[in-house]
Amino acid sequence: NSWKQGGVLGSFSQGFSSAYGYIIGMAFSGVVGVGFYPLMGSRVWCRFGCPQAAILGIFQKKKSKFRITVNGGQCISCGNCSTYCEMGIDVRHYAQRGQDVVRASCVGCGICAAVCPRGVLRLEGATADIDRRTEQLRTVHVKVEDVKILG
Repeated sequence: NSWKQGGVLGSFSQGFSSAYGYIIGMAFSGVVGVGFYPLMGSRVWCRFGCPQAAILGIFQKKKSKFRITVNGGQCISCGNCSTYCEMGIDVRHYAQRGQDVVRASCVGCGICAAVCPRGVLRLEGATADIDRRTEQLRTVHVKVEDVKILG
């Protein structure tokens, strides 16, 4: 009976048990989370487990400050946008159809707009600073020393 009440080791035993459970739970979730990365791509938790994404998805369709808009009809289907999207969204699908990207998993980072060679995608609601950085990412920088003339 004294064992059930923690009488042998007292409250230390209960505190140790709680801490041990917390540490094992954190380690297990870390191993599972990292273990799924090769199978499911980056940001496994953000894309499949985060409850905040579901809540933000409700507001994104109506009141989103940032939105990826498409300048329709100019997509060349290079696939850069989908390749570089950190959330794993098939942005090219939206760009080819001329539809704005409205997905709960889109965090509005603007990387897809930055890597688009034709400028089809645009991050609406962005400040001038973000627009300037997008243009810098889109520009190819080549030094004279790196160029070889063949012939």
